[in-house]
Order: sequence, then structure tokens, then C-alpha cells
Amino acid sequence: MRRTILIIFLAAVFFSGCILLPETTLTPTAVPAIERTNTTEPAIELTATVPGTATLIPSVTQTLVPTVTLTRTQTPVPTRTATPTRTATPTQTATPAPYVLQEETPAYIENFAHPDAGCEWMGVAGQIFGADGKPQLNLVVVVKGKLGKNNLDLAGVSGIPEADIYGPGGYEIQLADKPSASTQSLSIQVYDLNGNALSDAYAFDTYPDCTQNLIVINFAAR
Repeated sequence: MRRTILIIFLAAVFFSGCILLPETTLTPTAVPAIERTNTTEPAIELTATVPGTATLIPSVTQTLVPTVTLTRTQTPVPTRTATPTRTATPTQTATPAPYVLQEETPAYIENFAHPDAGCEWMGVAGQIFGADGKPQLNLVVVVKGKLGKNNLDLAGVSGIPEADIYGPGGYEIQLADKPSASTQSLSIQVYDLNGNALSDAYAFDTYPDCTQNLIVINFAAR
């Protein structure tokens, strides 16, 4: 039903439009005459373009770099530096001892100082003389060393009354209660009362003989 009404409505609109359009009168318009002019087209000049001269670009030439040949050099061996030697310090010349052995001593004789002991005694005795030839008193005479199985360290003093039998300034040291043999194992040396050596140490021998049981050793000043 609705579709029928719509169709009728559209048809009414269409026909009413055709009736209402007014009639248009077309008036011809004069078209102006076109004057044709011959226009000469300019000639086209063809200009030949000469190609530019080609510039040669120098090619890069590789320069061969000479290779460096490493020559093996001998490593120098370090020389040993000489160690400086120590300069010897000059030593002072030792002052000679003021007393030396008197000539012809030691002398070996029979014990006469102790007749009661006889052969049951052995010792060393003597005198010490100064530069003026006079006997020296209060000097110490020391005997050290080994006699048989015994180690000796004995001392005597010059000028004691007990040794006057040997002369003024005499000394005496008993070594044993009988004669005994020894070779350079005993030494004798002179000192002052302060312990300063006044002579060198001199070695001497002993003998197992009753006629040689007194060893006489004298000292004299230089």
C-alpha cells in the first residue's frame, strides 16, 4: 500500500515539473571570423657539442717499500766490575821488647840451691840485668806451658831474698819435684808489676837428668 502511494507521489512531482518549466527562445550569436596568419616557426639550430678533452687521471703507482731485514746482533756480555781491593792499613812497627835472653843461656846445671832436695827438685832460676848492667828488682818472670801431663802457669819475682843465692836481683821458679823431659813446650817471659810484657816469650827444654835439673836463664836489657 505504502509503496503504491510513494510511486503516485513521485509521478505527480515529475509531471508537475514538466508543466511549470518556461519555454526558452534561443537567439543565434554571430561567431567572429578567425583570421589565419601564417607564422613561420623559427628554425631550430642544432649546435654540435664537442665532447671535452678527456683528462687523464694518473693512476696511483704503488711504491714497494723495501722490507727491513733484522740482523741478529750479539748481545754484549757485561764485563765484571773489578771489586776494589781494600787498601791495607799500614801497621805500626812493633817496638822491640826491652829485655832479651842473655848470651849463653839457658844453661843446665845440677841443683845446688836446694841440696837437701837433691834430685827431687827441678826448676828455673837466674837474674835480670838493666842497660847499665845492674840487676833489676821487682820484675815478674812467668813460665807457661805443658810439662808431662801438667799445664803450668808459674811466676817468680826478681830480687826476693830466697833467690839471693843466684845473685842480686835473682829469681827462682820450681817446675817439678823431679827432673822431667820436655821439648819447647815451656816458655819464659818477663813482665813489669802492671802486667806489661818486657820481653818476648822464649821456649826452652828440660831433661830427666839430676845433673841438669836446674835451668839457669838470665835476661839483659838491649
